[in-house]
Amino acid sequence: MSKIKIELNKIIIELRDSSKLVKDGVFIDLKKISEKIEQICHKINKNPPKDTDETEKKVATVISELNQLSKRLKQQQNASPKNRTDSIGEKNIKG
Repeated sequence: MSKIKIELNKIIIELRDSSKLVKDGVFIDLKKISEKIEQICHKINKNPPKDTDETEKKVATVISELNQLSKRLKQQQNASPKNRTDSIGEKNIKG
């Protein structure tokens, strides 16, 4: 498996984990994963992999997972304050 596909797999796992955390009401920081996605995109553009079909499938999965995370983040944002939890999963007592 190419290095790019390995990195894409790691990003997919991280996005799925983040989505689960958000679903459970945990607030997450997206800065690191955003940087990883930006870096892998630059790598793909700079040196396109030979196995484009497989890479395209992985990139499509990343996009799908980003869309799912986006939906969950919107749900979290629209949740009432007393139903929210903080970054360590404890109920927010404000509200």
